Amino acid sequence: MEWTELLVLATGMAGFLVGVVITGDLWMGLPPAMLIIFAVMGFIVGSLAGEAKGRTLEGAILGLLLGPLGWLIVRLKSRRIEKI
Repeated sequence: MEWTELLVLATGMAGFLVGVVITGDLWMGLPPAMLIIFAVMGFIVGSLAGEAKGRTLEGAILGLLLGPLGWLIVRLKSRRIEKI
């Protein structure tokens, strides 16, 4: 596995886009189904991490775009306070 493929695995869609820019190769040897699986997994885990903080949509978007880095960002944010 090359370093660009590891970058994709580690950072989700943002890593994929960086890998495309660096290598100029759209798929970087990865099957398209694998990229879709990583994006969906990032979305689901991000939404679960955001749900615990009251930021479900924000967590889902950050998880989709940044992968584990997005999950960490959501987990480190403060809890959203609901106004009554």
